[in-house]
Amino acid sequence: MKMMQDTKKDFSPRQAFLLVTGMFLLFCVIRYLMADFTKVVEIYPDELRDWDIARSLQAGNGFSIQGKHVSYQKNLYSILISPLFAVKDIYLRIRLINLFNVLTLCGGVFFLFGMCREWELSYRLTVFVSFLYLLWPNQLNSINFMCESIYVPMFMLGFWVYLMLERKGSLWLAVLCGVVCYLVYYIKERGIILPAVCVGIELAYPVFRFLFVREEGQKTPLFEKKRLINAGVILVVFLVLLVAVKLITYDNEPNEWWSSDLTDPKNMFASYHTIYGVYFFLYYLVGITLSVFCLPIFVPLILLKELEERVLRSYLFIMICNFLMAFMISFRIAQYEDYGKLTPRLHLRYFGPQIFLSLALFLVIYFRYKDQLLSEEKKKPFLIASLITLGIDLLIFKGMYRGSCVDHYDLHWLIPDLQNQLSSLRTAISSLYSVLVVMGGLILGGYYCIVKKKEKGIRAFFAVVILISILNNVSGYNEVVDWYDCSDQEADEIITISGMLRDLGADTGETSVLVMSYYEDLKPFVTYCDESPNYYLFDELLFWDQIGEKRLENPDREFVCSVDSLDFYRFPNKAIVDHLSSVDYFVVGTESDFQGFWEYTGMEKLYDGEYFILFRNLDPATISMSNPHLLKGNE
Repeated sequence: MKMMQDTKKDFSPRQAFLLVTGMFLLFCVIRYLMADFTKVVEIYPDELRDWDIARSLQAGNGFSIQGKHVSYQKNLYSILISPLFAVKDIYLRIRLINLFNVLTLCGGVFFLFGMCREWELSYRLTVFVSFLYLLWPNQLNSINFMCESIYVPMFMLGFWVYLMLERKGSLWLAVLCGVVCYLVYYIKERGIILPAVCVGIELAYPVFRFLFVREEGQKTPLFEKKRLINAGVILVVFLVLLVAVKLITYDNEPNEWWSSDLTDPKNMFASYHTIYGVYFFLYYLVGITLSVFCLPIFVPLILLKELEERVLRSYLFIMICNFLMAFMISFRIAQYEDYGKLTPRLHLRYFGPQIFLSLALFLVIYFRYKDQLLSEEKKKPFLIASLITLGIDLLIFKGMYRGSCVDHYDLHWLIPDLQNQLSSLRTAISSLYSVLVVMGGLILGGYYCIVKKKEKGIRAFFAVVILISILNNVSGYNEVVDWYDCSDQEADEIITISGMLRDLGADTGETSVLVMSYYEDLKPFVTYCDESPNYYLFDELLFWDQIGEKRLENPDREFVCSVDSLDFYRFPNKAIVDHLSSVDYFVVGTESDFQGFWEYTGMEKLYDGEYFILFRNLDPATISMSNPHLLKGNE
């Protein structure tokens, strides 16, 4: 394979590595400073799960959430950060977790560097791709308590090992590839796509080559024995590790990730689920295409028969990964998170590795095959592919509405939210026109620049990528701060309450602490209260609905409700349900609309702060109120 030519003098290997190392250190500092603020864990199931399991592991309580064992089995991230929970200063602990996330995520640049060298990309362009990786806006989310901070670099390590295996054919590399594939899967369920493609590509590529790129009279073996053996080794190593870890660590428990009503065939294959699942799948395929500005997806298709085997294999590998990831997201997220929405959110951080691989491979293909790409016979299909992309985007408005690069950069000022305004035909027409102008300008402008301006055109293309990435970093940073920020005083109050609960013996697990608040107040409590492994989080509105039903049974007498008559669950993981028989302490947000209830329950107030109030329930088996008539104004 010939080394591709660049128009400028290339860096030496040492210069390139030093530059990448310097960028790594610089962006580690920048990303850490962007993450260094008083923050809270987002209480979505993934962040809450990873945080609580890590805390439980450090305390010696195994894989538990709030004191209860869970069977979720993708816990590598929790295991890696669990030693940091030995740090008693919670503020310092959060900073150390942020630092860990920054170092691991930014460290993936060295694996990307290795992959570019396997493709024989010039050192100059390898440094440029490394810069894009470190600049990419989705890094903002992943450094905030998310397992993507190790998923993205580990996935790229797996692909790098696969490329070396493809070149050298060593069985030891096949074993290493199987180990890395399992580690990726042990980080995140969706990591199953890496071993699936590392093995499946040896079956898919020969068939793809036979159907689409075989020349007349060409006789080559359909399958190569050595490649099939290596694929078998990867599969065996992966399965051995999977079974061993499951038996040793989880005692052959069922995986909680699959324990859902969604896996019931009656629900999975209901017509409405199937129709929306197909829509969601296509929606995400368009989303990932837009996230890399279309051209890295379609240019290789135009050059399909000209591509060398190794480049074509890499392209097919990335495309299969995109298809499988889109399928897994449409199977899981579409069903319980954004089900039924015309414009669901694009969780493009799940596609992080494929985005960087696509952009790097695009540079390889452009510089190696630019003479063929810019020939007269290729210009027409290139234009048609761009127009098809534009046409698909017109059917799915979110492509530009939520940002063509990542989730963060919102263009609300340009395109209204059609989900809430589809009743207005005038709004819909104007929005279509906006999409047409913006996407048409981007795609056709990119086509003109690259085909007509050649070297200047490819620079213009990546200048747009850099510009939008910078804009996304700015707006994304503001969004992240708004989502995760917590006032110092609010955190201090929870730490104070946490200490009081410890002094009261609530950390023994023999008492129950019920936190009654709204969503935003629950996040800091999860983050800063370490003392009670037996606390329960409950949305106050849901609690009030149940209390109201009980009061209606006896409205004119003193209200006494037994705790075991109420159904509590640990928010937000609805799969973990407990039926409490007693509640010893209540923590209540001061913004409660039901202060009349809390003030007249006869409970003992132990702490009264600006954000939270701590009550001791004098009769843990009941929730009572001495004067029910005072509550009528709140009904």
